[in-house]
Amino acid sequence: MTEAKEYVQGLVARAREAQKIADTFSQEQVNTLIKAIVWDIVKDGPAQEISTLAVEESRMGNYDSKYGKLMVKLKGALRDMLPEKSVGIIARDDAKGIVKVAKPVGVVGAIIPCTNPEATPVLKAIMAIKGRNAVVLSPHPRTKKTNTFIVEIMRATLKRYNAPEDLIIGIEEPSLDLTNELMKQCDLVLATGGGAMVKSAYSSGTPAYGVGQ
Repeated sequence: MTEAKEYVQGLVARAREAQKIADTFSQEQVNTLIKAIVWDIVKDGPAQEISTLAVEESRMGNYDSKYGKLMVKLKGALRDMLPEKSVGIIARDDAKGIVKVAKPVGVVGAIIPCTNPEATPVLKAIMAIKGRNAVVLSPHPRTKKTNTFIVEIMRATLKRYNAPEDLIIGIEEPSLDLTNELMKQCDLVLATGGGAMVKSAYSSGTPAYGVGQ
């Protein structure tokens, strides 16, 4: 347990350092990054490799459905996200004298299910970066290779655009202990999984958004 705590502390510390830099990004910068990340995932080559690996590892679904999710869900999410303001003043009510200013939460802990190991890591990463946050991805042990492969692509994209690679970090050897520690130590949990996992996220003491049974 102590080992898991210290390991996650190291990952979160790296993510926090990267997030400090992201805190200075403009709306144009975060939009450029999320566009680049999605297109590097869905282009010919990576998209086929990810889809194949996801089926082989998870032993769920089929190639066409995995590939389809990358093509439709990621492109659709990007289309919906790009016009939205996430930096600076995002809303103003002059009548009430209220101004809403977007602020990063810090480090997002993202729990990735084995049922959707191809699209969910990318979606959670671009949601985090859109808000100038860093993200640590904890996949299901059964699909850890798929997650690592995707994370490597996304980190390479960040590097190419001179953004901190540690804005996206993946746990390469996931376990229940590591996932629980991540949920305790991060600033916001995005949990996708079974009912028990979502309940655990809501019981972690950290603000959480859960999707599950």
